[in-house]
Amino acid sequence: MRLWVRRFIILVSMSLFTLAVHAFESTALQRLECGIIEPQPAFIFAAKKQTITILMIGSSSTSGVGAGDKSKAYPARTNFHLNAQSREPNIRVIAKGIGGERAKAALQRLPTAISETSPDLAVWQVGTNDALGRVPIEELKATVLEGLQIVHDQNLPLILIDPQFFPRILNNQNYTNTVNLIAKIGEGHNLPVVKRYQRMKHALSLDENLMTALMAKDRFHMSALGHECLALDLAATIRPSAVATSVKE
Repeated sequence: MRLWVRRFIILVSMSLFTLAVHAFESTALQRLECGIIEPQPAFIFAAKKQTITILMIGSSSTSGVGAGDKSKAYPARTNFHLNAQSREPNIRVIAKGIGGERAKAALQRLPTAISETSPDLAVWQVGTNDALGRVPIEELKATVLEGLQIVHDQNLPLILIDPQFFPRILNNQNYTNTVNLIAKIGEGHNLPVVKRYQRMKHALSLDENLMTALMAKDRFHMSALGHECLALDLAATIRPSAVATSVKE
């Protein structure tokens, strides 16, 4: 077989494989209803300017682990989806993620991160490493509430992202308690909470292969598909406020 024929066959095969992957991912996102969320507490941006800056602070998910490339991680994909929906206002997402970090360490970084980025909105991905490290629930609660106070003092709206789900913690009560704590804090302080634990756990109930697709090879972190689903949910949480905000100075 001539070389050009072999190359042509390889090219066609790769194209068909890529199309099949994209079709599966699109179907998966639809089955999971990513981007379709329950009504969340409303918030408004304190600043009215040409560019809205969103600070995202958290651990490995926020740093992009599992996505394969930072452009496929949920901060970058949230930025893409927000700007794709509306030319005004312009959205700029700044990710400040450190792998393995617990809430207390993120809390210590928070004032500096706010000072450096001057955000109009803060997003805190919190709880996973605390749950895995068995940080006492009351200690975690105190830490998160202190973080809430910091952003409140800066007149910043805040969105929380709860811990990810992965099959090994299905019956881990400590982990479940942490997820419930984040939900209760959100409810008690009228804060939006992006519930990725619930979304990912639902995937397992639908189809084990779907759950696998949301996970990276380590079966712990989110894959690029998992990041995309989270980005769609987060964009759906932010968008109503972002689009409604005037950008006239």
